[in-house]
Amino acid sequence: MQLNHIYEQLLNKLNSENKESLIKAQRGWLQYHTNEIEFAERFINFPNEKGSLLGTQGYVNTLIAKKERIRKRTIQLYEYYFLLDEKIEFDYKSKVSY
Repeated sequence: MQLNHIYEQLLNKLNSENKESLIKAQRGWLQYHTNEIEFAERFINFPNEKGSLLGTQGYVNTLIAKKERIRKRTIQLYEYYFLLDEKIEFDYKSKVSY
């Protein structure tokens, strides 16, 4: 997974103080991500007498939101990584075609 890869790469570039800070930030982000998934699955896919709130589209929407959150975090970590080398600009090319 790209997120884990860039996270490890970034950790390797940081001094010990910044490593601790990144680890703390990543744990916080993971907790947020997990909580958001749990909420969305309960709320959007919450079954009622007519079925789930949004049906199968609700499930698809939660997957899209999850993927988008991971993509944004991955890009954010890449930005931090490149800022360390004073390379502010980079091109993100998705492997997924829409």
